[in-house]
Amino acid sequence: AFFKTSIENAELIKVSYNTFISTKIAFINTIMEMCHKLPGTNIDDVSNALELASKRLISKAYLRGGMGDGGGCHPRDNIALSWLAKKLNISLDFFEQIMLQREKQTDWFRDLIKENIKSKDDKVYILGKSFKPETNITTGSPSILLSNILKEDKINAICYDPYVDTQKPKFDKGVYFLGTQHTIFENFKF
Repeated sequence: AFFKTSIENAELIKVSYNTFISTKIAFINTIMEMCHKLPGTNIDDVSNALELASKRLISKAYLRGGMGDGGGCHPRDNIALSWLAKKLNISLDFFEQIMLQREKQTDWFRDLIKENIKSKDDKVYILGKSFKPETNITTGSPSILLSNILKEDKINAICYDPYVDTQKPKFDKGVYFLGTQHTIFENFKF
């Protein structure tokens, strides 16, 4: 489909589109964290119910709890809209909050992983480095960010992605965290 418009509108449409996706991801990941803390709740059940509202919520795409979004476009376009909101003196820089949710969620995952480490010798295995399944693109990868944050905390974090790495690490006892939902991990032997 084609939409004829000005160059200025085209650029604003592009960054708005990507940032709307980031908004959906930030929203559902916040609900995921709530489900983790509220007894009797489950993010998959909540997502499945929300998906039924396809006319008002647009679609079920990007409506699953998981890692924050990454890549070259979404975070960059979020930053662009945040910059523009500040430049135009908009009453609330909503876009900055989306970026902040992504960062805070990564901190929450770090804390969650730390809570599940049983001994100082336990390793943390982050499965997946790419920012989306079945690719090797690691630009803006939330998994790599999480791995780096854990390493700053002196936690032995090993990040492995079959689409990126040629060497498979020796998997041992430890904490496993799914960073990228590659289909190959569906049958992973923990």
